[in-house]
Amino acid sequence: FVRLEGEGKQVEMAPRQQHARKKADHAQLCASSAITLALACSIALVFAQPASAVSFQKTADITGPPDALLPRNFSTGQGKIGAKVAEAEKSYGSSSHSFTTVAASTCTPVEGTIHGEGKSLDASGKILVVGGDDGRAVAHCTTTRCLAPDKKFSINPEDATDSSYSVPMCARTGYTPVKGKTVHVAALDDQLAFAGGGCVELFRLEDNLDWVHVASFPQTMDSKDGLSLVPQYFGSLVTLSEGVMAVTGAVQVKGSAVPAPAVVLFLSISQLTWVQVDTITCSDPVCACPGWAGGSQVGPASSCMGGFGSAVAVQEQLLAIGLPNNNSVLIYRQRGAGGTQGLDVSWEFATVISGGTGVSGLGASLAMGRQLLVAGYPSLVGGSGAKVYSMVSDPGVAVPFGKEVYDTRADCCTLKLRCCTSGLVGSAVSAMQQQDTVHVIVGDPLGRQALLVDCNTLSLLSDSPHAVCHMEAAVNPPAGEDTAGAPEHPQRNFGGAVAINGDDFVVADANQGCSSPSTGKGCGCITHVPSCPPGFCLLYDWSESRHVCLGCGDASQCPGSIHSCAIEQAGIFAVTSLGTALIFVLCCCLCSVNLRLLASSLTSCWHVIVDICCCLPVHRREGEEGLLGEDEERREREEGHAGAAPHPPTTR
Repeated sequence: FVRLEGEGKQVEMAPRQQHARKKADHAQLCASSAITLALACSIALVFAQPASAVSFQKTADITGPPDALLPRNFSTGQGKIGAKVAEAEKSYGSSSHSFTTVAASTCTPVEGTIHGEGKSLDASGKILVVGGDDGRAVAHCTTTRCLAPDKKFSINPEDATDSSYSVPMCARTGYTPVKGKTVHVAALDDQLAFAGGGCVELFRLEDNLDWVHVASFPQTMDSKDGLSLVPQYFGSLVTLSEGVMAVTGAVQVKGSAVPAPAVVLFLSISQLTWVQVDTITCSDPVCACPGWAGGSQVGPASSCMGGFGSAVAVQEQLLAIGLPNNNSVLIYRQRGAGGTQGLDVSWEFATVISGGTGVSGLGASLAMGRQLLVAGYPSLVGGSGAKVYSMVSDPGVAVPFGKEVYDTRADCCTLKLRCCTSGLVGSAVSAMQQQDTVHVIVGDPLGRQALLVDCNTLSLLSDSPHAVCHMEAAVNPPAGEDTAGAPEHPQRNFGGAVAINGDDFVVADANQGCSSPSTGKGCGCITHVPSCPPGFCLLYDWSESRHVCLGCGDASQCPGSIHSCAIEQAGIFAVTSLGTALIFVLCCCLCSVNLRLLASSLTSCWHVIVDICCCLPVHRREGEEGLLGEDEERREREEGHAGAAPHPPTTR
């Protein structure tokens, strides 16, 4: 309580009260400015995406069929109009999907000494394996729990004495591999295969600590029906599935100087035991591999470009073999069981998938999941792209086995992308299934991009056919990347090889910075594009300087892939940040009503901001008026005589 004595005392205090009120208003104004700035910074830090990682730019929305068809608000009645709209619904569906362009992050080599790194490429959730065109390859662990060193492989004789390299060890009947050719690779879970020099070497990652050699193939040069494998062509391609490995090669046909292309099948009967169970050959002239010479020639192994086995994919009991010269993909189905002595296992022809009119070279690249087959048709004559086919054989489904459900060319031309006119779209494809979504990546080295496609497998099982796949994004090379390819491979560049490594899309540029292989310098690079599974969105974690997948609820509202988190999907990150901001506001409010702060003799707004941000009690400064009664208490303590019993200060 304050007791005022005399009217003059009140008049004398009025100017001091006015001064304190002005300072209080000044402090509140500065506090409001500081609070606004703090809230803006908190929100910006949560939702901002750094340009150095992956930049996103929305370019278009796919809301229906091309303009050449009819607007979506037309009724689907009978006649020509209804037929056109119904066809559009089959191709594009009734829901809208956003399309995005992605600028890839920095393209870097995995090993650094391999020439043409990324000429061949494959990945699993644990392993990324790349091959070069100089006879070398390397496998790299991509999980944080893996402590195994990189696994290096070489077919070159000079690397045989280097203990850091694994070399071919199969039976080759005296064949000596030619130095400096492409090593083809495959990966599945914790297994990887190197194919080169007439051999396939299979390894397994054990306990995330080391690589264990499983087996060398072929174990014998004799194949089915008494035919002999030609060593220099064995291992021109390799692919792995659960318990099955398919390797392309050639067999020597009696009475012919030109070997016939073949696909050799191996079956796993234990973790460390694989057996050769079948060989599929094609001696028809349309299956011939251009450029292949007689079996007696000791020459370099090369892929069968255009012929039978130009690409191969295997998934459980299904096998797909590409035959681009015939614009087709041949499908085989496994018969029998097991792979031990006395059990007959073989793959029998099931059906042929044709590219149809307006398409050439179907089957140049293949990727297969449990329910979908992706087949590329790169062609410099006419259009190019990749088609998706149903592999569901259950009766009664809306989309039967082998039916086409999507073609990238339609979306490329609708969105007016480079892939609409590029001639090498589909040179490489890869696919991976997560829940009911199949993520597909399609390479376009001539257009220097990779296309990301998502497919919903539930659409294959619905009663009424509607859109199964839609294009999510186009991945462009990093800014400033060298546009000049290697002279020996001018057409293979960014997008020449693609893979999916866990949740990341991987794109290779085997020609980046390359000159002649004889220089011995490493070149080529790999870039990663982060993505998330369905039910998650992409968020940048500032604490670890990388992208993380944040759970955001229903997969229908949060499809995953490369979609970044919206504000309402930020979840715990937003709650934490906004909660911190709220505590900060409360602290500032408490500081604002502190009598010491309002009555202080600060002469600058910056002093007030410092006191507010620190949220600490404000110390008295020289000339500052104390609290009422404080001076009187101090005098009472000083006047206490020596030896007197202590007594508490007066309570006021």
